[in-house]
Amino acid sequence: MSRVEATAHNGEPSPATPLLENPISDDSRYQKRGGSNVRALVICAAFIVVVDFASSLRIAPTNQLLELSVCRSYYRSVDPSTIAPDGTVPARICKIHEIQREVAVLRGWLGLAEALPGLLLAIPYGLLAQRYGRKLVATLGLSGEIIANLWIWFACHYFPRFSGWAIVISASIRFIGGGSPVISTIVLALVSSFASPQSRTRVFFYMAVSQMISGLLSTPLSSLLLSRYGPDVPYLLGTPFELIGYLGLYLLPNPEPSSDPATFNESGDSEAQEGLVPKGRKLAHTKEVFAFLLSPTGLLPLLLAFMVNKLSRQIEELIVQYMTVRFDWTVAQSGYLLSLETAMHIVLACAIFPWAHRLLLTTSDHNAASADIRMAKGSTVFLVVGPLLMGLASTPGVLVLGLLIFIMGSGFRQSIQSYLTGAVPPENITLLYTSITVLDALGSLAAAPLMAYMLAIGIQAGGMAIGLPFVLAAALYALVGVGVWRARVASV
Repeated sequence: MSRVEATAHNGEPSPATPLLENPISDDSRYQKRGGSNVRALVICAAFIVVVDFASSLRIAPTNQLLELSVCRSYYRSVDPSTIAPDGTVPARICKIHEIQREVAVLRGWLGLAEALPGLLLAIPYGLLAQRYGRKLVATLGLSGEIIANLWIWFACHYFPRFSGWAIVISASIRFIGGGSPVISTIVLALVSSFASPQSRTRVFFYMAVSQMISGLLSTPLSSLLLSRYGPDVPYLLGTPFELIGYLGLYLLPNPEPSSDPATFNESGDSEAQEGLVPKGRKLAHTKEVFAFLLSPTGLLPLLLAFMVNKLSRQIEELIVQYMTVRFDWTVAQSGYLLSLETAMHIVLACAIFPWAHRLLLTTSDHNAASADIRMAKGSTVFLVVGPLLMGLASTPGVLVLGLLIFIMGSGFRQSIQSYLTGAVPPENITLLYTSITVLDALGSLAAAPLMAYMLAIGIQAGGMAIGLPFVLAAALYALVGVGVWRARVASV
């Protein structure tokens, strides 16, 4: 007897409803198609690798393309003889503060343009994915990314000056598909549909490691190509890898639920198993939990940590320009630091952090919430000390040491998210994760221009003030650390 026959249309039991549920669990359904699941997960991992490889490949070349555009425009009015017939300008004369300050501002606004479409269109594209399929939305997002990146290269080369208008057009193009935030969300949704509930967390971890490995491979290749052939080759090389992503999406089986009423009813049953309460009661309880989330004495200080934590990505991208301005490194030399950082992230995520958490569990009488909050508290120390050393560093060695210390705090997000998940009722996990997603997006919007303007101010002031963005990051992490250290193990 099918499940649709055993229940009424309103979800109430019908006379045909069996007294005992079928003992076959959801795992059996995953096991029956386990081969296709593994194949689909491998394709998802490959998609993440190639698309993230292309994105990481462009980080350093994008900075040099922006620098070339601003530098060419500057010397066209000051000394046109410095511009070669092919439009290039010697890199050494582009390091003056006037040019670097404008490059920093442009990078900040470009980061804002990349994040804004995702924030505005995440929900509409989520509804579109639900109606027409996730693969379609992922394809649209990938198309928008490819066109937007090609537009930036075109504008840097053929516009008299890369300006705010070029950034606006780039953001407008990313409205096709919503940009990388929507792609990331859709791909994770695809991954979750192919993973069983018991293995889902491990699968997400493997996907994250795949992303880190792609960064480890792409950044040294980008630096090598940049030093030998200039920015065009590594920047444009990302496009063929993104085109491979289309093949991955085509090969993926379609995981979307069908319009069969039985499937719809299964979804309703799964919601009941998750502990959803009657509508009226849920509304009141949700308001209580939402008030608790936003209360300064509740979880708000921990939720705000997700906004501040978006600074970590900006620090990674800022380090390339910072090393060229502060210590006269080439862009290619600075790019190697990103490889070092990625390699350390992989070692920490695969070995050090799991071992540290197990140790904290043992010393906390296997209280997961206590272990999570203790790990988060320790991480805040690294997140404050690391950027502070980077901002005050007078030699490259001290800066690299600060960067390594900063990376040691990268388990902060996972431990906070795990703690918060256990601190709210199960029926309100969706509310919690929605709040985290919004704060992530807002943090991305604020972090890019904030850090860029701090660097521009530091460049104008000169001297030790160039490290102002890192000192600001240390101060913000210190404020977040106060909220984390005041947190107590919550029980619901």
